[in-house]
Amino acid sequence: MTADPVLSLRSHDPALLLLCVAGSVAVHVLLLTLLPGWIARRDVPPRPLTVELLQQELPEIVPPKPLPMETRAERTEPVKPVVRQKPEPRVVQEPILTAPPEAPPSPAAPVVPEQRPAPPPEVPRAPPTPVLAPVTPPRSDASYLNNPRPAYPLAARRRGDQGTVLIRVLVTAEGLAASVGLEKTSGHPALDDAALAAVKSWRFIPARQGGQAIESPYVVPVVFKLE
Repeated sequence: MTADPVLSLRSHDPALLLLCVAGSVAVHVLLLTLLPGWIARRDVPPRPLTVELLQQELPEIVPPKPLPMETRAERTEPVKPVVRQKPEPRVVQEPILTAPPEAPPSPAAPVVPEQRPAPPPEVPRAPPTPVLAPVTPPRSDASYLNNPRPAYPLAARRRGDQGTVLIRVLVTAEGLAASVGLEKTSGHPALDDAALAAVKSWRFIPARQGGQAIESPYVVPVVFKLE
């Protein structure tokens, strides 16, 4: 069995019991005080809303003044149209022209197409020749070369052989005889052989082109003459 809370409060704390009783009484008093006012407010009907219209003074409207009768009459009077008289047309007698007789049409000349001469055929142009610097031929008669004269053969001297031998020489850029050959004979084999043997050992001034030494052929005349 559960214990009674009131008996337990009475047995344990009398002050707490008094506090609970006082709170309950205060609550009942408050309800009794506020309840009549709340019921009265509920029964009172709501107040109607009133709307007041404010009248605003409007400006006085003045009607327009009527126009005088004369002005109206003048305005309503119709305007008379102005009629212009047309001038009478003048009759001008034009001269009668007679057309000359038509000439018979001349026959149309035949149209000959214009013949233009045919353009000449284009000649192919040769390419421009390059301009080369002049060539200075070689020499063999300079004294500083110290070239020995060819020996006169004794047998040819005894026979009285004489003549001029032309020797063909290929002079290198260093001034040496690269090759030696007979260009023209003297008519005596002994004299030709003596000239060929002498020219093989000669030194030459090389040919020049534009200041540069080049290889070039050269013909050396060798004269055999008895004194």
